[in-house]
Amino acid sequence: ARLIAGGEEAEIQMSGLLKLRINTSGKWEQSWWVLKDHVLYRYEAMHNPSAKETFPVLGWTLESPSDVS
Repeated sequence: ARLIAGGEEAEIQMSGLLKLRINTSGKWEQSWWVLKDHVLYRYEAMHNPSAKETFPVLGWTLESPSDVS
């Protein structure tokens, strides 16, 4: 199941650019990430209509940098 963009922005908990190491050669690839309903969705670009990968994050909590001491 992949997230398809379209009118679901109100349910998104957090989104932004992150870099992911894609192989053992050390190459980093920048992608657009969305956290929604305990799943991280990875897109090749911010306006792509479907996610390239998904990562369940059940049991994790989201804290803003100001919440971390």
